[in-house]
Amino acid sequence: MDQDNHEPNLQHLVQMVAQLGLRHEDQLQLVRQDTGFVLFLRIQTPLSVLPQLHQVGQTWGQQKDKDPSSPGLPLRVVLLGSFLTALKTRVEKVMTDPQAAGDSKNAQILTDKGHFAFLGYDRAGMPNVEPTPPQDTCRAITKLQELILRPRLEAYEILSQMVHSAAIHLVGGHLHFERIQRSPLAQALDKAVR
Repeated sequence: MDQDNHEPNLQHLVQMVAQLGLRHEDQLQLVRQDTGFVLFLRIQTPLSVLPQLHQVGQTWGQQKDKDPSSPGLPLRVVLLGSFLTALKTRVEKVMTDPQAAGDSKNAQILTDKGHFAFLGYDRAGMPNVEPTPPQDTCRAITKLQELILRPRLEAYEILSQMVHSAAIHLVGGHLHFERIQRSPLAQALDKAVR
């Protein structure tokens, strides 16, 4: 068999496999954009829940160090549960404490009607979701707490409704849909095959 004839075919085959891999990466990113969320938490705000979450993570790590074979929950589940508990506590406080409600209105977290403002806007600069009553937000958080161990489509729907909700500001955060971006490995592969 002629080595020179075989080499270009192998090179072409490798390039096609690389392109196929990149197409798969792009399709996975589209799925993640439709099903994934990113939660940003502020550090420099009195409302920040990060110190509390850091403490929860430290405690979880210490327990795992003592008994690595213990069947506890994954850290991401424990942290999400703690986040939801803190958020629900603050939503309930806004519902029952006039001072907290007034502070939230001053911070534009609550509207004048006492509903959580929606912070995302359409291209015309208008909110594209109606403000949410605190009772509805509280019920949604409770449902998420129930679904935390067995994620389902219902959890996605609830989180979708909370994207850009000012309620997340009660814990110093902001919830977004995940954005499309290739992984660093896929970016390197794309650069190499071009």
